[in-house]
Amino acid sequence: MKQSFSLFLLFFTSLFGQETLFAPFTGRVLGNKVRIRLEADLNSPILRQAHRDEVLLVVGEKEGFWAVKPEESRKCYVYRTYILDEVVEANRVNVRLFPSTDAPIVSRLEMGEKVQGAIEKDHPKWYAIDCPENLRFYIDKTYVRFIGANTVYASLKAKQTEAEKALKKAYALLKEEVKKPSDKMRAKAVMQEFEAFISHYKDFPGLIKEARIGLISLQENYTKKKIQELEASTEEKPISIPNLPASLPKKVEQKTAVFTKSWENKEEALYGRWKKTYPNLSKKTFYEKQKLSAKYIEGFLEKCSESMKSAPGDFVIKLGHQTIGYVYSTKLNLAHYQGKKIRFLVSPRDNNHYAFPAYFVLDVH
Repeated sequence: MKQSFSLFLLFFTSLFGQETLFAPFTGRVLGNKVRIRLEADLNSPILRQAHRDEVLLVVGEKEGFWAVKPEESRKCYVYRTYILDEVVEANRVNVRLFPSTDAPIVSRLEMGEKVQGAIEKDHPKWYAIDCPENLRFYIDKTYVRFIGANTVYASLKAKQTEAEKALKKAYALLKEEVKKPSDKMRAKAVMQEFEAFISHYKDFPGLIKEARIGLISLQENYTKKKIQELEASTEEKPISIPNLPASLPKKVEQKTAVFTKSWENKEEALYGRWKKTYPNLSKKTFYEKQKLSAKYIEGFLEKCSESMKSAPGDFVIKLGHQTIGYVYSTKLNLAHYQGKKIRFLVSPRDNNHYAFPAYFVLDVH
């Protein structure tokens, strides 16, 4: 089909002795920061950088470049001295792309010509007018994809502008909400804003990607804030160890210390692995996060037998004839609760392949 069309163009050109007219089309920019130039030349001044998904009206081609019409909002500038009551007061007055005497000249006006415009607010020495109708800018063909006839340009351009405003609004809401404490954040409202954008503007994949980044940012900010608040507000409970009797044999004291030390080493190792993921958070936060997924078990606390040297706990919890699991703690002196029916808040631990599960005791009730 493409070859047949090329042959038709060749025949038409040969028949009438001239090139066929270019058929304008609507194109979409494929990359970010794609340079738009004043001329079809890599050494030509760069006017601006087009962003991904930007819609362009392509009206010609030249030496590997597409010629595109300037955006409708684009203005050109004339030095104000040469304009009086919207009439040009001199010959060959330069029309420039920017309000500066160093800006590229795109056209010239002659004495007596009428122009419509307004004084440029930020540059009052310059008069802003519509750019010449024949003004063209140039973009590398590699970065533009055909998406439709020139007739769809206006509607797509309007939708692009609408999408950019909607995305800006969503990000403004995100920025405002992440300033608040986690319990005051309207996280659901922000999420709905981004999800509605993704659903409505599927024609703009680059903007959709930015919206997804916004959703990820919301999740990360909320989680980070929650952890920081948890770390700041939660006081670590001191280990409650009753005074030992003065008559306690020294060798028993040493044995208890060694036994406790082994669990401290185990907990340090667990915390060390967790800290690789959360390097800036304390051990206090580690245990508070464990509490969020902890569970309660209830029963009588019994000391493990001396023969069970590799048992995954100092104690077992039993309820009647049923063994609930092994337990240990570096935060509480469990010996204080031996023989009592207690409700324990626990977090699972490795049971060393024993028959019953093992737990770390976070708290008792």
